[in-house]
Formats: sequence, C-alpha cells, structure tokens
Amino acid sequence: MSDAAGAFAVAARLIGDVSLTRSQWAQLRAIDRRYQQALFTLLGGAQRAPTAAELAPLDDAAARDIVAMLTPEQLKVLPPRQ
Repeated sequence: MSDAAGAFAVAARLIGDVSLTRSQWAQLRAIDRRYQQALFTLLGGAQRAPTAAELAPLDDAAARDIVAMLTPEQLKVLPPRQ
C-alpha cells in the first residue's frame, strides 16, 4: 500500500496511463472529495494515519466509481490487475 490515501492513488493503481477526458478528471476530483470526506469522518478528525483495514472500503468504493466513469474503450485497455 502506498502512503497516499485517496481516489487519485486508487486511480493510479487501477487505470495506469489510461487518458481521461476533462469531464472524467472532474468526476475523479468529485470521487476524491467524497473519499477525503469519508476518511475525515472515519478518523473523527484525528491526526493519525488510517489503517489498511480502514482504507479498504474507501478504496473499493472509489474503484467502483472510477470504473463506472470509464468508457468501454478505456475499459478494454486497462492494465492487468495485480
């Protein structure tokens, strides 16, 4: 797991170098905002690093939202999952 927590980190792992449209970048920013708000709520504002168990459901939700915004052509060129 990387030190970065957020939808941008999830997107980097999930879609690699797949090019996004302006609209998709806006969607990704919105997904990240929801991610960061959920993380802040989860931590209750505590100044500590989240655990992997705490990040897993947030990462899963972000991944679902990211895949949902991709076009069929983009889905075809996704890098293999590790």
